[in-house]
Amino acid sequence: WLKCVGPSLASVAEDALVLMIFSRGTMLPTPGHAAVALISVLVTLLSSHLWLPFLSYLCVFVVVGVAAFLIKTKAVFVCGASDDVRTWQEERRRDECTHRSNLFSIAPQGRVAQGLSASEEQMDWFEDLVTQICEVKRGIFIGEEVPSTLPSWKRGDFRKKLAKLRERAPVEAGWPDGGRLHEPLDDIALSSRLIAAELNVENALNLVRNYQVFRSTTRGGVLPDPQWLKNGIAFMPCEDRLGRPCLFIRAKYHRSGNIALFRVGLRSTIDAVKAHLLARRTDRFSEDNPLEQYVMLFDFEGAGWSNLDWEAFHCTIQEGSQRYPNMVAQNYLLNVSASVRWIWRTACPLMHPRTRRKCCLVAPRDVRACLQKVIPLERLPPQYGGTSAPWTGPDEARTLEDQMGELLANVYVRAGVVPDGALPTRAQAEASSAALSRHAPSPSGSEDSGDARDQGKLSLWGRPCGPLACCF
Repeated sequence: WLKCVGPSLASVAEDALVLMIFSRGTMLPTPGHAAVALISVLVTLLSSHLWLPFLSYLCVFVVVGVAAFLIKTKAVFVCGASDDVRTWQEERRRDECTHRSNLFSIAPQGRVAQGLSASEEQMDWFEDLVTQICEVKRGIFIGEEVPSTLPSWKRGDFRKKLAKLRERAPVEAGWPDGGRLHEPLDDIALSSRLIAAELNVENALNLVRNYQVFRSTTRGGVLPDPQWLKNGIAFMPCEDRLGRPCLFIRAKYHRSGNIALFRVGLRSTIDAVKAHLLARRTDRFSEDNPLEQYVMLFDFEGAGWSNLDWEAFHCTIQEGSQRYPNMVAQNYLLNVSASVRWIWRTACPLMHPRTRRKCCLVAPRDVRACLQKVIPLERLPPQYGGTSAPWTGPDEARTLEDQMGELLANVYVRAGVVPDGALPTRAQAEASSAALSRHAPSPSGSEDSGDARDQGKLSLWGRPCGPLACCF
């Protein structure tokens, strides 16, 4: 029996795992996945000639499996993703204790972030834009072509669902700090959640409510841990040609085993993306980036098996689907080997079409051309054919901009919340160097010339040095 049915069961288990990984925003099993797995096992057993002696075992397996599944996933289901209630409550308590002092206002300093709402005259234009974003037709596409037709909705459906969500969300799941400590509850926030929920108003409302609960614990944005900055995993240097922030994830600097640090770092980075986009917001929708999304570039250069972390991958999917839905416009996977591209092509039929279309796999030989197509040359470093300042790794970083990228550094400096242990900004380093040159010893030398050099070195690194002392 094992010789006959065992390979089929292994295949079913493998298919179930792939379904969980490439499902709509979650690695956790849903009732549909469990039903598919159980039906597949049942069909496999019934198709064999040895199923009768093992019918009792099958019944026990089904009962125990269903019971274990229900116990494990006793949760609130939102768009195919589920959070264990007990885990969520523990996470909230941990957030309250850990991050209460690490907060900053995502909204621009000194003013309330403006909420944007499409008028009746704008609704046809706005619905067309949101439909294009849902079908992933707006973007910069590179690499292998994917099917151009994606599941969407009939014209007019989005308008009706948005009207219902506009009416219910402020009453049932309002954001009391919206516009002051984080983004307002407007058409950008509602549309992003409607896309993630595939126009299911109840699921979209649950996403709005979950975000309200999340922000009630953080009371603003989450600052990164100094160790997260030192690791240099996240790097946001500039915007692309469509005005979308470019967030580089440098996989070779990631080390598994500290999921709490990764979660805090991920949240803080996306909160900084939100702060950057809110600072740029005007009184009208952006033509190039109407839903205020960003692009994520996973750079696998120099990465190996030691950098692989399924727990971090699960955390990324969970955070993106529940707390930051539909913020990623496109994913560029850079320096991907031929074997990984083959695995990707094999798994593509099991993926959601929107996920497939959002992801662009780029071979090492094509990275330079890809980045030149996505990012203007004046914002690219020389190693990619651009004219901007070089992008350095965490070990070579000498300024805050080197450490986290210019856009991230500007967000923290503008908000006045530069994390402890961070490097001085580029302007502060230049000021320290200028001060050092002005107070340099005469060519003849002096006894305290060495002390002056040491003092300048200290001021460059942001340590006390007279009136130019930095606060890091």
